[in-house]
Amino acid sequence: FYIASCKKQTLRQNQLHENNLQENKQKMESVVQAVALVGEALGIRNLDPDCGRLFITGGTGVVGHRMVKKLKQAGYSCIRAAAHSSQKVHELQELGVRDVTQDFCWNDPLTYESALKGVKTVICTPPNTQYWHENFEAFLQASVRAGVKHFIKLSFYHARSSCCKAQEKLIQEVPLVRHHGECDEMLVKTLTPQLVEVMTGDALDMFMDVAPRMSYTILYCTFFMSNPLTIYHHKLHDGEHLFKNQQPLATFYGSSGNQPINYVSPNDIADVAVRVALSPRDHYNKEYTLTGPESITDQQVASLLGKHFNRPVMYVDQPPHELARQLGANGDPDWHISDLMALERLKKCQATHADVGVDENDHSCSNETQSESARQGCRTTEPFICATQDIALICERPAQTFEDYLNAEDMMIPLERGAP
Repeated sequence: FYIASCKKQTLRQNQLHENNLQENKQKMESVVQAVALVGEALGIRNLDPDCGRLFITGGTGVVGHRMVKKLKQAGYSCIRAAAHSSQKVHELQELGVRDVTQDFCWNDPLTYESALKGVKTVICTPPNTQYWHENFEAFLQASVRAGVKHFIKLSFYHARSSCCKAQEKLIQEVPLVRHHGECDEMLVKTLTPQLVEVMTGDALDMFMDVAPRMSYTILYCTFFMSNPLTIYHHKLHDGEHLFKNQQPLATFYGSSGNQPINYVSPNDIADVAVRVALSPRDHYNKEYTLTGPESITDQQVASLLGKHFNRPVMYVDQPPHELARQLGANGDPDWHISDLMALERLKKCQATHADVGVDENDHSCSNETQSESARQGCRTTEPFICATQDIALICERPAQTFEDYLNAEDMMIPLERGAP
């Protein structure tokens, strides 16, 4: 009786095991089929069926919003997105995101653990706040502890490295870009295996340290095409009384000297980020430079915006001190004005490396930087912010033009569309 009972129990266990295997196989087949549909919708041929939960730190930002929308439209639902107000939570829920966290706060490391629980890929879109860089290391280490496998970070063009010392100095004069470069360097060093020296007997040998459990991808981006619509949204959508007895005129401002600027579409950035997240093995420990297809002046941007709005749009190029004064009068904090003015100098100084040469009377770039440009022999026939092919290589299509970006209005965040 005992032997017969054991045999029956063994048979039941075997049957349960077979049933579990069959159930797991069916689940895996369902996952593979679902992933294949997502890949087909996004145009990704080698989508990883085990890409897991994605955490987008800025789920309602210019890039994060687009990522969420692309993923949901393609049927990918394993998304966690952070929002910082009830209104932002509602925006994400309207897009179909169920896992929205309002508790995550970049400035509070105590909120990191719960936000990162069960996450396999982080898409880090740092917030536009004064001291965001001071918490980057804490967030990176929290991601490692949480078992995150892939860390994708948005950054600025050449924040970590540049082609020559003069270019690097120009870029590093921008506080925002300098902070990105410091964080990028930390990310690469933390997640790159290091050679270590070990004494074995009387000999000193070199060994590769244990590889980190997490990989990285950095996306270096030029100026966003959305910048005029987000920075000057009230003046563009509501207009401004520039002249007496006339209707309000849609306006945006700058201090670029109307030099050609390379703008990149946030639609392209989001598309690249989605592809990197869902087919990670192709992009582990890689860095990409994302640009628009060409450089255009802000006056040309105004013309394109005018066609988009079907009404005149004016670009006003101001002296740096006047633009800074106006930004202050609008209520912008000092740190934000400092970033914006440094970016305007960078736009203007792009041309000091172009065929126009270095303007010795142009004090919007530091004299030290200009003399360094001359010593480095950086007078070339093209601006140093040059178009790359990384978007085309990853997305298998050309990068969007400014007109393409404006035509994709359905992908815009409410602020771009004129919401208060």
